[in-house]
Amino acid sequence: MAFADTWIQIAVAIVAMASLLTTIIIYRNTLRRKDFDSFQAREDKQDSQIMELQDKVNRMGSELRHAPTHEDMGKLHEKLNAVSRELSEINATTKSNTRTTEMIQQYLMEKKHG
Repeated sequence: MAFADTWIQIAVAIVAMASLLTTIIIYRNTLRRKDFDSFQAREDKQDSQIMELQDKVNRMGSELRHAPTHEDMGKLHEKLNAVSRELSEINATTKSNTRTTEMIQQYLMEKKHG
């Protein structure tokens, strides 16, 4: 009978170990499923963010089509330089006219009092 009891104890131990292993495998698979679900949720969120960014890039691209090119900016710069030169000439002429007017006024004031 002792021999049978030993085998029963061994069988019980094997069943307990099998039960423990089964529990560990099931728990591990459960964790893997949770990790996978968590990963999938993050991936879905990132996909959504990527799509939003792509939409923004597309909108910016369509808006930039109407923006001036480097060539356009170069032409504008040339025109602004031309206007600046003309304004400088007008400024010089105005200063000259102001000085001439002051001299005429000075002459007339001296002639009137003199």
